Amino acid sequence: MLQSHLLEVQKNAKKEYKMLMKELKIKDNITEELKEKDQMKWVGLMNNISNIADEIVIKKYVYEE
Repeated sequence: MLQSHLLEVQKNAKKEYKMLMKELKIKDNITEELKEKDQMKWVGLMNNISNIADEIVIKKYVYEE
């Protein structure tokens, strides 16, 4: 019972993380073109939005549920 609940939470958290990453990439105009043009800037921006998405998901699934 606990294991199935934890697997469901993990699945939902991963799904939300991926959705947030897509939304944040669009919002911040992080494109493959930018990746080719300025890879260091792209990496920095991707790390930034990854941290933001992590914080949102952790807050929702660890502290509020």
